[in-house]
Amino acid sequence: MIKKISSLLLILVTFCTLVVQGAKQNSQAPAQSGAIAFVNVNVVPFDRERVLEGQTVVVVNGRIAHIAPSDKTKVPAGALRIEGRGKYLMPGLADMHVHLYPGAGQPDDLTSQQFQLFLANGVTTIRNMIGKPEHVLLRERVAKGELLGPSIYTAGPPLLGNNVANPEAAERAVVDQKKAGYDLLKVHEGLSPETYAAIAATAKREGIPLAGHVTATVGLQRALDAQQTSIEHLDGYLQAMVADDSPVKPTPSQVVVGPVLEHIDESKLPALAAATRKAGVWNDPTLTLFKLVVSDAKPEEYLKWPEMQYIPAKMRENFAKQKQSTLGNPPPLAERQRYLELRNKVLVALHAAGAKLLIGPDSPQFFLVPGFGTHRELQSFVEAGLTPYQAIEAATRNPAEYFAEFMKKPREFGTVEVGLRADLILLEANPLQSVANLSKRAGVMVRGRWLPESELRKMLETVAALNRESTAAAAPANTAAASSARVDFSGTWALDKSNSEGLPAGMDQIMTVAQTGDKISLETKLITEQGEQVVADSYVLDGKEVEFTPRTGGGQNGKGKRTAKWATGGNGIEVNETATFDSVTVQTVRKWVLSPDGKTLKIEMTIDGPNGQQVLKRTFVRK
Repeated sequence: MIKKISSLLLILVTFCTLVVQGAKQNSQAPAQSGAIAFVNVNVVPFDRERVLEGQTVVVVNGRIAHIAPSDKTKVPAGALRIEGRGKYLMPGLADMHVHLYPGAGQPDDLTSQQFQLFLANGVTTIRNMIGKPEHVLLRERVAKGELLGPSIYTAGPPLLGNNVANPEAAERAVVDQKKAGYDLLKVHEGLSPETYAAIAATAKREGIPLAGHVTATVGLQRALDAQQTSIEHLDGYLQAMVADDSPVKPTPSQVVVGPVLEHIDESKLPALAAATRKAGVWNDPTLTLFKLVVSDAKPEEYLKWPEMQYIPAKMRENFAKQKQSTLGNPPPLAERQRYLELRNKVLVALHAAGAKLLIGPDSPQFFLVPGFGTHRELQSFVEAGLTPYQAIEAATRNPAEYFAEFMKKPREFGTVEVGLRADLILLEANPLQSVANLSKRAGVMVRGRWLPESELRKMLETVAALNRESTAAAAPANTAAASSARVDFSGTWALDKSNSEGLPAGMDQIMTVAQTGDKISLETKLITEQGEQVVADSYVLDGKEVEFTPRTGGGQNGKGKRTAKWATGGNGIEVNETATFDSVTVQTVRKWVLSPDGKTLKIEMTIDGPNGQQVLKRTFVRK
């Protein structure tokens, strides 16, 4: 039930005790020597909302060394040149609410997989919100270049009512965590006001930031008075918006539903947002998490998400159990919708007041996969009412300013700026137009190391393969989960002509796809200068050779053989065809790849015939 969510959010042990074979590559991070130059690239610096066109950005020794117009810049001799014409260079993303797996980042642990999922999604910095001593070691190894992964800032073990039961214990815990080398403290459930006050006072004295939950025993006003550096989940805001004369007491749950919703006084919100800004308190709202918590969708629907292939079968099973526990006796739909509406209004009000926001979806839980969840949270910010720039700012410049302010250090990342750490994403499309463009990567740079999209794709394929192995090892109980890890192409797809290659003049295309298990049926409407044509086809993705009847554009029938199968990683398919017309033979390979957010489908066709080889590229967007 919904009221169980607070306890569910406390417990990530099921995820942190999983042990499967980890990624066998990319765990080590040999440094790249020499300069690297992005040439003729459009820079989206995120210092403000703008694009600098036609720039050359030079990176030396892991730092941005030079930014200037390409026609006025000489690329250093021997530098690795990365062509950026038509592409966009922006800062790497920071995920500010992460739960790192236990492990040393070796090839046989889940931590290596988690690192690769972050990097493949452009996440180059993370804030770990439940830390252990091994995470301090991971932080240092990544910083030294011994491991390839995002830069790490880590909290210590959570401060709870059952491990810091009084002010004296709280003071000892804060001092111990500071000595252990953690970057920040995390407050959690069950703290008395006196214990919370002792934590805040000791943290201020020791010079270690305090972040985390705001529970009913503490309340929003105490957290603001203590200048808690960040509040997670928008804790406390809805309770603080309950009318003073309400006959119903505010619920202590993070999910605020029931009769109290009728007594929410929205006129309180501007003052609360202004007080947050004045206190210098930041917020990490985790919008997506609570949308998943209160939704009507069954676990099976979320298990079809493309990113489910990148986590172990046991974790998918635990996600499903988490979600199923909320479906037993849910509050009325109108109440849940009102709850989400209020959370969105809090987010927008905080932004309007100048209170700083952070992106951190709280992965891995509730179907939020490392890296992929970061992108879903960015989309949730936009759906709540922010612009793409305002949303992405919460994952780039804002986190960098957060760490600089509260750790009393110069800002290291977050903008494309000379002197900063070279954490960058090269995109095929402008992120200021849509946060979905963040998935259209040409590559990622982390601390000056360049990872082209081909290498990022290999990382994902490796992680997917490892987790198919974990699924197979769990069979037959997890057969359904294994099949659900593969993507679903079902829907109507419209041709994106601006991102396609080899199109005949005046051509357009709409494709309708139905998928059941391993069978894909499709109906394609081709629109050309000669008129419209509808073509139907189907594939069975079992890798077996079958006969089919190919047709030319003029209606001539031929003879053909075809094999169709899932591509490595489960996020695409590959179809190989040999078609013969009289004495002419044409061989065609079609490769479908679905984007991580499920909104873009790329089809590449390699055709070998009498006139040589031709490669056609089609990009479709889901309607």
